[in-house]
Amino acid sequence: MSVDSPVTPQDAEFYWENGYIQYKNFFAPEEIATLRTTIDQAIADNRERIKGAEQGGRLSDDYERVFNQMVNLWTDFPAAREISFHARLAESARRLAEASHVRIYHDHAMIKPGGQASKETNWHQDAPYWPMEPVGALSAW
Repeated sequence: MSVDSPVTPQDAEFYWENGYIQYKNFFAPEEIATLRTTIDQAIADNRERIKGAEQGGRLSDDYERVFNQMVNLWTDFPAAREISFHARLAESARRLAEASHVRIYHDHAMIKPGGQASKETNWHQDAPYWPMEPVGALSAW
């Protein structure tokens, strides 16, 4: 099966040399709009699922100003599953990783208020915290 992917051999080389690559308009505006609506609905329906909201933290005045997260939305929301398991995304990841196949670890909604004074997110690396051997994971933002 042939899957459309923007990744060229030159892109993979750039990715390996620089550790990132960016594709504008990878998903159609309609796909992004649907995903945005889905995440908004997930937040409204299931706020206790937000990482960091444990033990009543979401009741504090500062709670909404921090970087909060929800994972594995694909298990409950079909639109999140469509993006998380999108064939073009999987094929692009496979080509960038120069792998025979890829496997999803999790989807990850990162929630931060837009257009408001919110706390900064420091530069960091995620891969050292992912329970994978051998190391070689990549993420798609």
